[in-house]
Amino acid sequence: MGVGFEFNVNSSGPVNQVVSRQHATQTSNAIVTERPPTAAELTSMVRVALWQDWDPIGVNDLGCPDDEYDSYVGRVCSLLLSGADIHKIRQHLSHIETGNMGLSCPCPDLSHLDDIATQLLAMVGR
Repeated sequence: MGVGFEFNVNSSGPVNQVVSRQHATQTSNAIVTERPPTAAELTSMVRVALWQDWDPIGVNDLGCPDDEYDSYVGRVCSLLLSGADIHKIRQHLSHIETGNMGLSCPCPDLSHLDDIATQLLAMVGR
């Protein structure tokens, strides 16, 4: 048997969104399938994860538009689909935080990004 993928269609917002396996397991709307996510599903899952779970500048609590991190979604999806490991995902997110957003603390220890990197990798069955 192959890797199982689990999706949840979240209709709590203005647009139905497919959210990550982690979120799907916490609800009763989960759909389990043997197929990997489509590009649209993965894009939606990554978008939600970056907004809800990563949010390094804390804008989702301020009522800001939920497209704040959309410019990063495509590259994260590309990394996931190309087989990037947890270290590559963490490094990319850290670069966004420090290089793109100008946040301080370019820490050599990227463990603060472990949870989100693990969550992103689970979206593609890794």
